[in-house]
Formats: sequence, structure tokens, C-alpha cells
Amino acid sequence: MTRPRDSLPPHLIRPADVPSWLAGSAIDRVMVHTTTAQDAEQIIHDGVRIDRSISDVGWGHDFYATSRPDPHYGDTPLSVAIRPHQPSVADDSIEGQERIDEMLAAAGSDDVRAVLIEAGYDGVLVHYPDGEMWAVAYDEHQVRIVRY
Repeated sequence: MTRPRDSLPPHLIRPADVPSWLAGSAIDRVMVHTTTAQDAEQIIHDGVRIDRSISDVGWGHDFYATSRPDPHYGDTPLSVAIRPHQPSVADDSIEGQERIDEMLAAAGSDDVRAVLIEAGYDGVLVHYPDGEMWAVAYDEHQVRIVRY
């Protein structure tokens, strides 16, 4: 089956469609995923693939985004809409990491993603006093790449 000419693959979204797609989400704005040019092209073409992501020791096997581009992760920013409904929320990364460490210890596991999903979370949000926000999604269907 072919898509109509003006439709997008399901992992892409137009800016005008973002607000309705994010309705009910813990995030109400477009975020930025910074990566390499090669990885950005692959994400645009194939969509987010959690199984291809690099596992982060602190937050688990995930897809991350921030409210500001972070050149530490690459030179190519991608605009993304992330739709977590039940994230673990922290006021800074230290608080968030301490909570995750406690959960890991209680579960007797080092698999952050599995422990948080088992606890009912579908991601992590970290809010900072300066207004910056980090978001972590544990399911690739929570992410759409915004195409302008």
C-alpha cells in the first residue's frame, strides 16, 4: 500500500501536527536530539530505534532530547516531539539519578530501562532551575521527528 503524496511516514510529523500529538503528554513542546550527521540521516530515514541507541549508564537504553542543542553529543540537531505519559520526574539530574539508583538497588538490577518500565514509568524528565529540560523516552513510538 502506498501513502498519499502529502503524507509522511509514521515516525515523522509536521510542526502543525505536534500540539495535537503531544496532547496528554508530560511534554508540551518540541525538543532537540543532537547527534552526528550520519546518525541524524538514519533517524530521519528509519525513525528512532531504541535497539540502536547507545545505552546510557545513568538513564538506561533510551532516546534522549533536551530543550537546547547540546554539541557534546554531535553537530546535527534534530527537532523531535517526545510523548511520555508517565515519566519519572526530577528537579535536577542528581536527584533523578539518586532516585534511579535507589530503584535499581531495591530491584537488585542494573538495567535502568527495565526497572523504570516495571515501576510504571515510560521515560524520565529532568527539569533544571534555568528552564532547561532533558527528556528520555524508553519506547521509539513515543518519538516523532519534526519535519519543516
